Amino acid sequence: MTDLEEIVNRPGYARAASGASKTSIFVFAATFSYLVIFSGTSPGFLSGVIFFVAGIFVVSALIAMPLFLLQSKFPKLGSVTMLLSVVATSVLTRSVYLWLFSQPAMAVDFEPRSFKCVEPLPEFTLSRNSNPTDAQIQELCGCISINLSEADRLISKAVVEGRESDISPTELQEFIPRFGDALNHCGGNNL
Repeated sequence: MTDLEEIVNRPGYARAASGASKTSIFVFAATFSYLVIFSGTSPGFLSGVIFFVAGIFVVSALIAMPLFLLQSKFPKLGSVTMLLSVVATSVLTRSVYLWLFSQPAMAVDFEPRSFKCVEPLPEFTLSRNSNPTDAQIQELCGCISINLSEADRLISKAVVEGRESDISPTELQEFIPRFGDALNHCGGNNL
């Protein structure tokens, strides 16, 4: 505790601490502004104001002050602690901002709608907002079947018939993305 009192009572401490805090606040404000403008993720007005005001205090208390005290105790680390302060402020601001404001909306009542084909293709789902007609599904199923190789059609038939044990795990794992590619190629994600 004596070391801390000695550091705080040094002449020029308040001015130097204020400068370190202002630097961290400036880096925080610049990073926040950059994220609001260029990240494509908007916090909204109220959330943005709360994040900004809280961030100013957090940056000063949890980043600038401890690193300034470290710099005061070990003056030879001055430029390193200043650089560390700038990097930590920028990285933490970006991380917390994106964590808070980039979370996808939680799907509460969404149950995926699955589709079955006349062709021997596994049951599949489409994107959340898909609502294809029966005719579109028939067309999609035909297109998928045509775009699968003969080997993939055999794997598909085995899956539909419940004979997955006849297929090696590797073949089944490799089939899944090829089926997805055929579905995408046929416009399944646009229905």
